[in-house]
Amino acid sequence: MAKNSSSMFGTVIISVFLTLIIIGAGGYFGLPLLYPNLTADLNQYETSDEGIILQRINVESKTYAYIFDYDTGDYQTIPEMNVNISISTNSKISATFSAIAFLTLGTGFQNHTIFSFRISVVGIKERTGTVRYFEQDALSAYRQISQFIYLNLITESLSAGTYQIIVEWRSDWDPSGTNSLSLGHSSTFNHSRSLVVEEFK
Repeated sequence: MAKNSSSMFGTVIISVFLTLIIIGAGGYFGLPLLYPNLTADLNQYETSDEGIILQRINVESKTYAYIFDYDTGDYQTIPEMNVNISISTNSKISATFSAIAFLTLGTGFQNHTIFSFRISVVGIKERTGTVRYFEQDALSAYRQISQFIYLNLITESLSAGTYQIIVEWRSDWDPSGTNSLSLGHSSTFNHSRSLVVEEFK
C-alpha cells in the first residue's frame, strides 16, 4: 500500500511538472502567434527616469540664425525650433532644447548685454534661461564668446490632444553699439541646435 501511495505521489509530481513546462512553452511560443503585436508593444518603448517613453520627436538644424541686442520686446521663435506632438490621455511631455551660441560684441562695447531663451509647451508650461555678459571697460576690438544653451521642461499629466512646443529668444537690454547672439555658425564643428520632445507615462 505504501509503495502504491509513493508511486501515485511521484506520478502527480511529474504530471504537475510536465504541465507547467507545456503551459510555459505554449505561452512563450503561442501567444506571439495569437497576438503578433504583443511582443512589439512590450519592446518598442524605452524607459527613462520619468517613465515609459511612448514617442520621441527630434528636430535638428544647422542653419544660421541671429538676434541683435536691439531686438527687445516680444519673444521671437528661433528658426526651425517648433513642433507639434499628439499625445494620449494622462501622458506627460518632456521638451529639451540645446545649442551652441556665439555672443558677438562690437568694438567699444561697454556695460552689459542680456539675451533670454524660452521653451514652451504653449499654454501649458514654460521655462526660461539667459545669456549675460558684462564689460566694465570699453572693448578695443570686437569679441566673440561661445555659450552652451540647455533648457528642459516636463509637464504634469495632460489631456489627449495636440500640443505645440516652441523655443524662442529675445534681447532684454540694448547697450550702445551693435551686438548679437547667433546660432548655427559652422557645420564643420557641428554647431547644431536641437529640440527633443517626448511623450511618456
